[in-house]
Amino acid sequence: MGQELHDNVGQILSVANMNMSILAMQVPADLKESFTDTKQAVKDSLSELRALSKTLNSDVISNRGLQESISSEINRLNKLKLIDASIEVKGNPALFTEGKQSIILFRILQECISNTIKYAKATSFQIVLNFTQDHLIITAIDNGIGFDIASAEKGSGLINMRNRAELINAQFKLTTANGQGMKLEINYPYQEAFKSSFKK
Repeated sequence: MGQELHDNVGQILSVANMNMSILAMQVPADLKESFTDTKQAVKDSLSELRALSKTLNSDVISNRGLQESISSEINRLNKLKLIDASIEVKGNPALFTEGKQSIILFRILQECISNTIKYAKATSFQIVLNFTQDHLIITAIDNGIGFDIASAEKGSGLINMRNRAELINAQFKLTTANGQGMKLEINYPYQEAFKSSFKK
């Protein structure tokens, strides 16, 4: 999907942007300001589409790494003014170099972010990546309205997040309640996974 967005919709917006650049000299003076605003909107849409396509493209996520991919997503949220988002990195990111696991962890966080934006009515969202010697501990927190865990566990979103965590033997814990915001904790033992892979 990411590649399709980039190649198809992206190409259409690129052509529209070029055509508007060509037409700029022919626009009457009284329409200049409106035309310029519209051209900028098309340009911004193209930039946003390219950023979004990268977050949907697994190869890009694998090559960029988890930290950079999450940082890009946080920047996108702030640029769109959807929420006041931030990322904090602790420890040594060089300890974690697994591409496939990066994709899985990123998809879990994408689902978490999506739920926060859609339902939480939150004004802030924070992700902390803590690279310890043996584990990557990810914490995601919002200050939203929270939700009832029992009801949410019946939905596909939370099930998908848990299932993805299980694929890489990561501990998954989500804490929330009505009116109390949300806290997601993922503990991925990457050194243990590395040793298991090496034995095979």
